[in-house]
Amino acid sequence: VTRDSLSVGDAVYETEDSLLIGTIAEIAYEDAKKEYVGDDGEVFIAKIPECYDVTFKVLVNGKNTETGFHTESGVQLLYGKEIEIKTPSVKTKPKISDLEIYTAGE
Repeated sequence: VTRDSLSVGDAVYETEDSLLIGTIAEIAYEDAKKEYVGDDGEVFIAKIPECYDVTFKVLVNGKNTETGFHTESGVQLLYGKEIEIKTPSVKTKPKISDLEIYTAGE
């Protein structure tokens, strides 16, 4: 995923069956970082040149059940799960880091 490959308003689909998951509502970028061990054994964190960590929120219609959250199209979303998705411009496999559930009107 490149820094400019996602846009607010993009539709997000589950790749395998092309089922609609939702629409991108927010996107945030930060410099990607990695831990390195120096010659002296000291661990330090350094920026990875020209790489970014991309976080995005997707608005999803669905319902919470005993087995997890399910989109209207039947895609199960679970905290910590990696899911292969596609948008009009990119295919990627992000990890679900948070699920916030709202009722209509919130």
